[in-house]
Amino acid sequence: MEQDLGPHAALALARYFTVFLWRSAGQPQLSASLQAQSNALRTAPDVRLARLHAWIAANLDGDLRVERLAEQFGMSPRHFARAYVAATGDTPAQAVETLRLEAACRLLETTREPIKRIAETVGFGREERMRRVFQKELGTSPLGYRTQARAPQPGVPVPVAGQTGYRHVERPGIALEHLAQ
Repeated sequence: MEQDLGPHAALALARYFTVFLWRSAGQPQLSASLQAQSNALRTAPDVRLARLHAWIAANLDGDLRVERLAEQFGMSPRHFARAYVAATGDTPAQAVETLRLEAACRLLETTREPIKRIAETVGFGREERMRRVFQKELGTSPLGYRTQARAPQPGVPVPVAGQTGYRHVERPGIALEHLAQ
């Protein structure tokens, strides 16, 4: 999509088609990755920043210090840090933490992996570090989040084996040919 219609159209489609089967009132409407890319494209014509966010999301368990991000982006660390804050409103460290938190939430909701393993997988390293971030950002522990996320929600049907849980919904107002203009 990005190659055919450009980064703004690709991001608009990603935001449009990102739908949660169930989302609590406390969860953001957009994923952290989409929000970061949206902020980057809104404030900077340089799409390298949006691509950097995709790279970060794909390398959450790696070295994501400012020096490494600056190297990936092709700037000095000091200049990159200032430019990043100016473009997105967050520090690179805040963005990485947000992307790691979102990935951890997704794994807690969809897998039975031990919390320690999830902390390692998403780059928090230690379980205690992930617990502190969860407490600060969500007001609960990873175990509390997993328990809440897996609890049946009133009014949300429980899928039967073999069903995907998704249903088709007609959505007016989007036509791909209009995005290319």
